[in-house]
Amino acid sequence: MKFTSIKFKSYRCFQDEWAGFDEVKPITVIIGRNNVGKSHLLRLVRASCEKQIVFFDRGVEYQIGGLLDEESLKMQFQETYSQHLGGNKWKHHGRYFIGAYISANINKNASGNKYELVFCLVN
Repeated sequence: MKFTSIKFKSYRCFQDEWAGFDEVKPITVIIGRNNVGKSHLLRLVRASCEKQIVFFDRGVEYQIGGLLDEESLKMQFQETYSQHLGGNKWKHHGRYFIGAYISANINKNASGNKYELVFCLVN
C-alpha cells in the first residue's frame, strides 16, 4: 500500500490536534521548536515505509490514508477459491480494489489500554 497521508495526535503538544502530512510529497520541510514532535513525525514516516507498521508510542492515535496496490492486495486475496466469497479470491474479488483509497484510524479505547483499528474504503 502506498501511503498518501499520515497523522498522529495525543503526543506531547499535539494532544487535541492532528499533526502530520495531509499529503505525502517527495520533498518535505519540517520546521519546529525542540521537543514538539519532529522526531516522532520522522519515525512515523520511516515506519510507514516498512512492510509492516509497528506503532511505538502508547496513547498516541494515528490516521493513515493510502492507495491499495496489487502486491498488498494479493497478500490478502490469494489465487485460491473460496466457497464463502464465491470464486477465486483474487480474480473475482481482490483485483477490483487496485488503486482504491483506504483510510485507517488507530484509536485508543476509553480506558487507554487497547487500540482499535478502523478501516474505511473511500470511493
